[in-house]
Amino acid sequence: MKRLILVVALVFLSGTMVQNWAQDNSDVNKRLNDLEKTVQSFRAGTHRFMLAGLAQTSFIKEEGAPSTIETAFEPIFLYRATDKILFEGEIEAEIEDGGQNLNLEYGQFIYIVNDYLTFGAGKFLNPANYFMERLHPAWINKMPDKPFFVHEETTIQAPTHIGFELRGAAPINSAKIEYAAFLGNGPVLNPNDGTVSFKNYGDNNSNKVIGGRVSFLPIPQMEIGYGLEVARTGDRDTPLRDVKAVNNAVDFTFTDEVPGLKGGIDVRAQAVWLTIDNPNMGALTFDNTSVGGYGQIAYHPYNANNNFFKNLEFVYRFDWSNQPDNAPNNLEMKRSGFGLNYWLTSSSELKFAYETNNITSPDGTVDDTENRFIAQVALGF
Repeated sequence: MKRLILVVALVFLSGTMVQNWAQDNSDVNKRLNDLEKTVQSFRAGTHRFMLAGLAQTSFIKEEGAPSTIETAFEPIFLYRATDKILFEGEIEAEIEDGGQNLNLEYGQFIYIVNDYLTFGAGKFLNPANYFMERLHPAWINKMPDKPFFVHEETTIQAPTHIGFELRGAAPINSAKIEYAAFLGNGPVLNPNDGTVSFKNYGDNNSNKVIGGRVSFLPIPQMEIGYGLEVARTGDRDTPLRDVKAVNNAVDFTFTDEVPGLKGGIDVRAQAVWLTIDNPNMGALTFDNTSVGGYGQIAYHPYNANNNFFKNLEFVYRFDWSNQPDNAPNNLEMKRSGFGLNYWLTSSSELKFAYETNNITSPDGTVDDTENRFIAQVALGF
């Protein structure tokens, strides 16, 4: 490496002398030109690679259950081949629920078509699911866990898709509009209980999920979005092949600094409706609509005079999940969570939360309340 640096330095320091010596030698001139282009390309950073990511460790104590500790490391790989060709990928390595998992969170090729449109191909975070695409990383999510509608056991909206996407944004006077459209492997219907699986590693028919999201930002601090996904979910060559699932989602964001509060407020909400056709076959003879979502408000007094108080953040979140009344798993859950975060740096924090979950069933056979405490340390880099 030292020799390479020395050679390059000598070429530049003695450029005039070498050029005069080689002015009649076309082969040497060609090699010097190639060397100069290589050095300029290196200096311009035509090829760039960056490692980012996050890490988290959580302590969880649920009422009536043993306490447990979970941890995860999620490196993010970013690569720029040219100004228009990019790649992003994230690997998730986690220890939770008594096991160790290694997953591809996302990985996609990106081509920048123009200032208003990009093309992506691979596994990507669902553009119609605002929480998963923008807020789910531990150091960004203000609570130490995810809302019900994206939790693995109660999810009603796909967290990721495997396929192709188009997305972009455009100004409208002082406002802005964002848009995305995608096509990918669709959800798979379980004919025994009417649920669908969003682990779309493969598809059970040739019909693909089609969807997208459009949002409007009247001011930089506010965004209002709507997402839609449509797919046929039944197995090919079966009577359920035409059973369709439609997913609607609305989201709202408002963040701003409030001088009177010596800090900023952060308000977010998202609601999701998953409707699956009622084919009146076998066990699927009920109105199959699931609803879920969350609302959250946070206050961070980052302009306070006290150095300790200015690093605190106060969070309240309410989230819910309501399964179809006549479905085998027809529980209705409503959860309130209070969080207190302490920011160590701009991308690392300690989080503490206490949550109360009220669980009921339409027939009254289930009426329970679950409490739990979570402490988490999260780092983004």
